[in-house]
Amino acid sequence: MIGHRPVYDQDHKDFRASVPRFLDREIAPHFQAWEEAEIVDRDLWFKAGQAWMLCPQLPEEYGGTGDFRFNAVLIEECSYAGTPGPPATSLCTALCRCPGPAHLWGHVGDHARDYCEIPVNQR
Repeated sequence: MIGHRPVYDQDHKDFRASVPRFLDREIAPHFQAWEEAEIVDRDLWFKAGQAWMLCPQLPEEYGGTGDFRFNAVLIEECSYAGTPGPPATSLCTALCRCPGPAHLWGHVGDHARDYCEIPVNQR
């Protein structure tokens, strides 16, 4: 793990501390089953939204921080978690993007759909 970097402030450090706890609690126990099923539980998106782990870079008016550095923290911590294979990378990358189930995000709600330009057939 990389040590202190001045680009991050205390908010980023606090967020960084919360990411491994979320990964350990909500992803690690289910990862193997999701990999075998080739799908992630729909409930994960809601839990990730409640934990502020989805699209943290969204502008504040859409429920995000407006700060891309939170994405960097999330991606770094996902890589440190050591869950093997492309599914983990894809999952953690999806947490930083605007995934389809916007209504499950919790903290951003329906109005973020317009921001993320989610196709109608995925709403």
